[in-house]
Amino acid sequence: MGAAERQGPTRRGVLTGLAGLAAWAAPQALAQEAPPSRFFRIASGPSGGIYYPLAGLIAAAISNPTSHRACEVEAVCGIPGLLAVAQTSSGSIANLHRLLKGDVESAFCQADLARRAAQGTLPSVSGLDGSKLRAIAYLFPEYLHIVVHKDSSIRTLADLADHSLALGSFESGTRIVAEVFLKVADLEDRLSKAPDLSPIDAAYHLRKGSLDAFLAMAGVPDDSVESLAQDRAIRLLPFRGQAAARFTEAQPPFEEAAILGGIYDSLPVTPTVAVGALWLVADTLEEELVYAITEALWSKDTEVFLKANGGYRVPRLNADRALKDIGVPPLHPGAARFYKKSGRIA
Repeated sequence: MGAAERQGPTRRGVLTGLAGLAAWAAPQALAQEAPPSRFFRIASGPSGGIYYPLAGLIAAAISNPTSHRACEVEAVCGIPGLLAVAQTSSGSIANLHRLLKGDVESAFCQADLARRAAQGTLPSVSGLDGSKLRAIAYLFPEYLHIVVHKDSSIRTLADLADHSLALGSFESGTRIVAEVFLKVADLEDRLSKAPDLSPIDAAYHLRKGSLDAFLAMAGVPDDSVESLAQDRAIRLLPFRGQAAARFTEAQPPFEEAAILGGIYDSLPVTPTVAVGALWLVADTLEEELVYAITEALWSKDTEVFLKANGGYRVPRLNADRALKDIGVPPLHPGAARFYKKSGRIA
């Protein structure tokens, strides 16, 4: 999506749209003749990120708890008897824990962390059976942001040495990515401070001068970065060359990418690395339900609904990229059946 397409509603506009969804749901609940036959939880992310509003919109699109929602009248049909809800969390690691423990039916997660969990090489979920993870779809790309104050003397990765760098909250994907980043950038044990702060908290400390830099793994535009960029308070450090190549080799399926110029006010194009955000379920979830959810996710009605209600901060989903970064963990049989029927896989 070009920068021009991103000019539009702010986060307040997105939240207003979600409030509108709640208002839409109220008369549906009043008219309900019977309770929904199935609740379906989506573990997402912090309220200030992109995971949560997207999960809320997808939940609204696939829900039809009364089983009487008329497709000819409503924006989307939904799945009869299903009430989906988005739940906030601290990020991908927390989501993996909740999904593998059976506390939620589905979760958003970085593709690299899902892969490592499925392979049993992610210490953060040790003791849990990651082989149970299954994918529904690739949703959108997430980019590594390396944020410094605009007046900072930090110009390169090497300049981060002896400065304070926030590494993300404990159960977030950012925190795991930060560990790999420090290794490839030769910054292990070379920082003055490495606090576990979410990007929102890190942005606050950067603004008031008590922090030199922070990392954020996020779709674009990220709220915490955007608010600083609008105040002309930051720069983004480029991540490229041998360090980026070592990173993508160590953390597949990351790939080298770029945050486009103009995404954050006047900031220029910035080389970095990126990976997909996946929608995951467990292998025990019924095939028919996952088929119905996948079909609803990629329906034309859902596409129109997300475009009308998401604003510029909620990424546009693209069915042509639905299978990107998927393989480990594999597709859920219900999702695979949909993609076969739609001709996306043989």
